[in-house]
Amino acid sequence: MGKQAFGGDKKLPMKTLLAKYERKLIDANVDKFPNWIEGYHLTLMTILWSVGLIAFGWLARGNRHWLWLSGR
Repeated sequence: MGKQAFGGDKKLPMKTLLAKYERKLIDANVDKFPNWIEGYHLTLMTILWSVGLIAFGWLARGNRHWLWLSGR
């Protein structure tokens, strides 16, 4: 079975107010990702990112400097 090129960024028409700018951002950056990274990798990364944000917010109760890890 052959490996097909990723086309997930072109599945549905984008209908949001910022769709034009989002399309520009996608088109400008999609080639910067390595070929082995797929959509599910990015989805799993958001789960880890969310857990980190919750943990850093909880740690910030005692020391607000933990919030630096949740930025950018």
